[in-house]
Amino acid sequence: MGHISLDLKHRRASVSGHPLDLTAAGFRILQLPAEEAAQPVERQVLTGRALGRKLTLYDHNIDTHVSNLRRKLDRSDQSGIEIRSVRGAGYELIELDPR
Repeated sequence: MGHISLDLKHRRASVSGHPLDLTAAGFRILQLPAEEAAQPVERQVLTGRALGRKLTLYDHNIDTHVSNLRRKLDRSDQSGIEIRSVRGAGYELIELDPR
């Protein structure tokens, strides 16, 4: 998707061939929506799979991780994707128009 490559075996990501410095949680957060093919991934699912625990009422850790990941993707300018919030549904990866 976009210009991002995921190496699942080595848990590495790159943008246009340049390594993307991700934490383990950041990699899993990027991996899950990519596997869902433009379907939103619920915050509960992301928290469970990326952080290894249940989402609690006032838990915003996953939002912080997503924000950090967005910042890293924005810095690259060439990722070709955006992590979009879907109200009431979670997060999804959107491929940007290359114009």
